[in-house]
Amino acid sequence: MPVIWKFDVMPEAFEVEMPTGARILSVACQPGPRHIALWNQRLPEEGRAGWAAAGPRLWALVEPSAPPVKRRFVTVATGQPLPDEVNGFAYAGTFMFHSGQYVFHLFDAGEP
Repeated sequence: MPVIWKFDVMPEAFEVEMPTGARILSVACQPGPRHIALWNQRLPEEGRAGWAAAGPRLWALVEPSAPPVKRRFVTVATGQPLPDEVNGFAYAGTFMFHSGQYVFHLFDAGEP
């Protein structure tokens, strides 16, 4: 039976292991304590702290019994050039934090 799972969104390029066939539903911030392993060095110090506090996440409809697959995503800030690897990725959503001061767009490579 399909269920909705949430996954952390990281700065820049990252991979998420999720069940095969997962369908991205939305991306938004869910504030709360969390640990970020990768920091976007282009963000000023208050931006990096804001990322951790904002808790960007994506929600996906998954079949938990499906085999896991690593899926690649790229987060791009408004006004920043799109990395070449984003060509062919699907747009997954936009999220913001720090009262709208930082706006990011999430792109999904899909399944390998």
